[in-house]
Amino acid sequence: MDGTHQSWFRTHKRLVIAVLIVLAVLFIAFGAKIYLYINFILGNDIIVRLSADKETLSVVHGQEAPVTFEASVTTNPFCTASCNSVFTDIGSNTIIEQNAFDLKPGFPFSKSYLLRSEQRGSGQKLYRFSMECQSVSTVLCHTDGEPTSRSILVTLNYYLSEEEKQLKGQLKEALRGFVLRSGEMAAEEAAFRSITGALAAHMLAGDRQTEITSLNASLAKHIEQLRLLQQLWQEQDYALLAEKAADFNQSLALLEEDFAAADARLEADSLAYNTLLDVLEKTRIRLDDLLLIQPGTINTTVVEFNEALELFGRKSTLEKKSQLVDEISDEADEPYLDAQPFLRNETLQRSLETDILYDALCTLAGNCVARPSIAERSNQTEFWLHAACKEADELRDLLSALNMSMQSAYARQSYPATEAFLADMQLTIRRLRQNITVAYLSQLPANSPNEALLRALLVVEPLPEPTAYPDLNLTPALVIDLVRGPPEPCMVKNLSVLQPAAVPFEKINLSEPVHVPLNITFPEPLPQCNVLGRPLACCLDNACRSDPATYPVVFLHGHAFNKDTSADYSLDAFNKIQKRLEQDGYLNAGAISLYSGNGAESAAWDLINAPLTIKASYYFDIFKEPENYIVVQTKSENIETYAIRLKELVDTIRERTGRPKVVLVAHSMGGLVARRYLQLFGSDAVEKLILVAVPNKGIEGDIADYCPVVGEKLECRDMSSSSLFLNKLNRGSLPDIPLVNIVGTGCSMAGGLGDGIVLEKNAMLQGASNYIVNGTCQQLGTLHTRLLDIDAYPEIYALVRQALKVG
Repeated sequence: MDGTHQSWFRTHKRLVIAVLIVLAVLFIAFGAKIYLYINFILGNDIIVRLSADKETLSVVHGQEAPVTFEASVTTNPFCTASCNSVFTDIGSNTIIEQNAFDLKPGFPFSKSYLLRSEQRGSGQKLYRFSMECQSVSTVLCHTDGEPTSRSILVTLNYYLSEEEKQLKGQLKEALRGFVLRSGEMAAEEAAFRSITGALAAHMLAGDRQTEITSLNASLAKHIEQLRLLQQLWQEQDYALLAEKAADFNQSLALLEEDFAAADARLEADSLAYNTLLDVLEKTRIRLDDLLLIQPGTINTTVVEFNEALELFGRKSTLEKKSQLVDEISDEADEPYLDAQPFLRNETLQRSLETDILYDALCTLAGNCVARPSIAERSNQTEFWLHAACKEADELRDLLSALNMSMQSAYARQSYPATEAFLADMQLTIRRLRQNITVAYLSQLPANSPNEALLRALLVVEPLPEPTAYPDLNLTPALVIDLVRGPPEPCMVKNLSVLQPAAVPFEKINLSEPVHVPLNITFPEPLPQCNVLGRPLACCLDNACRSDPATYPVVFLHGHAFNKDTSADYSLDAFNKIQKRLEQDGYLNAGAISLYSGNGAESAAWDLINAPLTIKASYYFDIFKEPENYIVVQTKSENIETYAIRLKELVDTIRERTGRPKVVLVAHSMGGLVARRYLQLFGSDAVEKLILVAVPNKGIEGDIADYCPVVGEKLECRDMSSSSLFLNKLNRGSLPDIPLVNIVGTGCSMAGGLGDGIVLEKNAMLQGASNYIVNGTCQQLGTLHTRLLDIDAYPEIYALVRQALKVG
């Protein structure tokens, strides 16, 4: 520097230093702004991290369980995150608390809650703590304004206390007793209606019918109250149920008393009515007997009897019917009592003759019929000649049939055709009858009412011995000879004389009431696991857990374009679809890692009776220390390694949900990970696969060339259309499960149209159900990424939702 310049520098030294300082500041400011903007372009916008000290809790009624959530953000140090937190009761679908606040990196947010069980029953309550944050744009904070969200699902299992369990057991026994007792009354009421109907047919039974109608109404109301108890049982409101059951028991006892009183009155009426029918029938039989011995002498009584039957059939009170029956019975009694000695003698004589013939037939041919013993005859008090005549007629028919059947046996014996032989057969029969008579006499009780008469009828006379025929079978001859002496027929009725009519009325059936099922049961109440305001029973068995409608939906992100970007960014890819699916009944369960500890039981979600949506990332792995787990980000692996990690994720989700299968929804490279997983491990654990913008035949051209520059080298290598990985993947067959492939197109690319990253032709997958969605590319964004923005492309959601449908 010459003297002139040195002199100028000394003169303007302060100015030069000031200019240099300004230039340095401007360079730093604009350099930082450019650096931060490049970071934003590469995807480094905002990350929300959320954790809970416990994800699964258990309490009994009356207990509380605390849970604490902690959230933090990672973003440009010059950015502030504007956040909202929402704590939701998923069962009732109500918001417990929500807050709005700002967060800066390095200053975490913490919130604690006390969780309580439902007031009754058992089951599982679901809560979700959600955080949604977005960066606030400033001069040094570049952001696209898109919110990033994280959520944690917390399960609270609740159970009955020991006192409640004891009360429940007591109530169950009481309720079953109520059903049994009510069923018995229902059976009685049905019997009552049958009895009153029968009584009403011939009686003035208005009071009884009114009483039964009233009882029926009371019983119907009572059964309705029993159904209310059933409802309380299902709702597991045991305290209220105990109060209602006590009241019900009192009303039940009163109703049972009313039923018992009605039963006694109806039974008395029915027995009285049936007794009148017995008297009418007895009177008819007496008249029948009188007509056998003195036809024509009781003509007037028969006329009065028939008239009495006609009057009896008309509707009248029980008292009037009783009076009518008494009158006609008294009318028939006088001639019957006058004829009683003759009827007694005639009836016993005919009965004895029939008894002896039956006993002889039993001895000769083995045709034995049970008959009253001689002791019973000796004590007999009622003598129905008509019945004795009928028995004699039946025996005569039997002997006639036996005679016909014995003719061939008789002919085969070649008996002697002599008078002497016939006389010997007759003598043998007489001796057989005499032996039976002697036996009767030996068994006749002394001093019995009919002893003298029976001894007079049972005559024994001396008989010679018949000739013996040792070479002949005499049974056919003796049977035929016995047949030749059948009992004498009774005197034939005089058909010209008026006959008593048959009693046409049926007795009232007083048999035991037939059980009436009430169809009211008290099965074990199912634990409740309500979801999104829908009352649902918990999923307790394989039938429920094997229902495809409850299989979890797992979202798999694609390739992270910037290898230096945190893997957490990838979890946000499906945020909008996951949020929208919850409106359609899919429960947003947030994200899951391979580490299923973190306060969550291995089967924490198995009771949930609804499908869950879960974000998963194959970019994370677990490092196990002696007493801890460390989540490690590993974005530098090949796709085959990610496929193995996906198996671990799927197994973890299946274990936590208790479901045998999952549904995979994969974007971009995530689809290749899913396909390779299925190729390696089979499709037993996957129900269906839905692909969105997947490079099924790889990437090529500039996309493939520049991919390793910003992305991970191994991933880019595997996705290249000429890679060994894709060659192996596409040589194999597709899995035998439903496979939906959604392809984006509309962007001009070297080689044809595509989504800005994947050519349409390379996204198509032969053998899958392919759907094409048309779109456009933007200067700072590709259709490939924006396809998951269902606000811009609602048809994507429609296709995913349709693919998720069961059946």
